[in-house]
Amino acid sequence: MLFPLWTSLLVRSYAWMVLLQRTGIVNQVLGDLGLIAAPLPLVYNELGVVIGMTHVLLPFAVLPIYAGMRQVDPALLRAGHFFRVFLPLTAPGVAAGALLVFVLAMGYFVIPALLGGRGAITIAMLIERQITMLLNWGFGSALSVLLIASVLLVLGLATWLAGVRLPEVGGRSRPVATGGQVEDADEKPLDGTRWQGGARLEQPVAAPMLRRRPGRARRRWLRCAAGPAWLGIAAGAVYVFLLAPIALVVAMSFSSSQYLRFPPPGLSLQWFRAYFGSAEWIDATLLSLEIAVVTMIAGTVLGTLGAIGLVRVRHWSTRALYGVLLSPMIAPQIITATACYALFVKLRLVGSVVAIAAAHTVLATPFVIVTVSSALAQVDERLEWAARGLGMGPLRAFVSITAPLIMPAIASGAVFAFITSFDEVVIALFLTGTAHPTLPRKMWDAVAMQLDPTLAAVSTIMVAMSVLVLLIGQASRVWFDRYHTAARSDAV
Repeated sequence: MLFPLWTSLLVRSYAWMVLLQRTGIVNQVLGDLGLIAAPLPLVYNELGVVIGMTHVLLPFAVLPIYAGMRQVDPALLRAGHFFRVFLPLTAPGVAAGALLVFVLAMGYFVIPALLGGRGAITIAMLIERQITMLLNWGFGSALSVLLIASVLLVLGLATWLAGVRLPEVGGRSRPVATGGQVEDADEKPLDGTRWQGGARLEQPVAAPMLRRRPGRARRRWLRCAAGPAWLGIAAGAVYVFLLAPIALVVAMSFSSSQYLRFPPPGLSLQWFRAYFGSAEWIDATLLSLEIAVVTMIAGTVLGTLGAIGLVRVRHWSTRALYGVLLSPMIAPQIITATACYALFVKLRLVGSVVAIAAAHTVLATPFVIVTVSSALAQVDERLEWAARGLGMGPLRAFVSITAPLIMPAIASGAVFAFITSFDEVVIALFLTGTAHPTLPRKMWDAVAMQLDPTLAAVSTIMVAMSVLVLLIGQASRVWFDRYHTAARSDAV
């Protein structure tokens, strides 16, 4: 379900252009079945935009809904109370998913521009045209303010009506001495336990519940076997909808045909040879890798420091600062691109690696902040206090105690930052030229001019790179877990 999130947005857009065009696979299949006499207009209109955006944004809706469903007893689903009991209990997750998708869709640019064309012009497309083509900065800025105001209005209404809140941030209070004993001033558990006078007390209710839970394999079997059969069919259809376009593009990249055709008449590596034999494609790929590495380093450092400040500092302004730091995740990307373009034009840095990496860092840092702050909030700060009580300095205590515990989250944040930069195209349209484009900008220009089969090979390479980065991130997490488990065993 999450794999499409890690796949390039341009790859998914290209896949739907191949599927929905007049000579595409969908029209070809419908014609062979005798369901249509002439090709249907499935792309370059509002229908194509709806299909493409549904494919791209569906995982964002599934995540909060899935998180809400995990909190509900699956026995209700097995008992057949899906619509009367189970679904109403998951209503907050459904509302959160709908809100997230609506906010993201308001300022989407790539899908409407590629799949809608002139038949479906959105406000994000209008902003881009006013600024880059017509140089009408006044009207473009006014549209940008209107768009961001609309997003904030929707979020404000959701906060007021549905009670949506930002997660709690801010550190714990320092230990205070009461009655000759040092106690925690917060008296709130960080890891599911209670502390009293330095003694660690287990929660009395959680233990028996945990003992009654079945094993992981049995829980998976129960979830698969639970509920009506139509739920499994619907889930299978969603998986096909999400993965089939990507799989078809990968299959066509090995085709021996001189044009896009499915099924391929034969297997060939001609389009991969065309990619590796093109200096333009290789230079664009190397430039994207360079920018992504710089963004990963800068975003990881800044995001980790920001997460430490948000979680450990106790101040009334931390919640407001948290919202400000996460604003690049909420604001439409076209707004960020417009603002960065206006800044770097004045600094005469448009087209430079520094400008693109700085703009990408703005987009990537919030992902690191969310990942690291979530892990840091689970670390008991009293471990550092104990180390400092034994003579360690603040920096050494953090590096020796806390940093190893949050290192897997830092690695995950670095992976997020790398993929965010490597796949970014909207800022690249504003800050790069045609002489030295990034790989996404090069793909954008190729898609806009013609559906060259070389794009299928490039798409397959980008999918393979995303999988490789994910495997490296997962391997690092496993290595860190094994390393600390071995270290604790040696200490015992």
